[in-house]
Amino acid sequence: MALTTEEATRLAKLKAAYDKLIMGVAVQEVESDGERMRWMQPTEANIKRLERAIADLEAKAATGAVPRQRGPLRFSV
Repeated sequence: MALTTEEATRLAKLKAAYDKLIMGVAVQEVESDGERMRWMQPTEANIKRLERAIADLEAKAATGAVPRQRGPLRFSV
């Protein structure tokens, strides 16, 4: 299933922000589809958040559905 125009635009913006972030260029803010992401410096959490958003949109483009996000692994004693 193809992405909507808005989703394709969001994916392009997220990929551009990811490229700038990993290359060390400061990315102040990315806004698309009513969601705003903001960075001051490249941190592991920021990079993972961008990677997750990009992977979700790419998976939707490939399969037509967004993969379910899994939570943390929990153990009970």
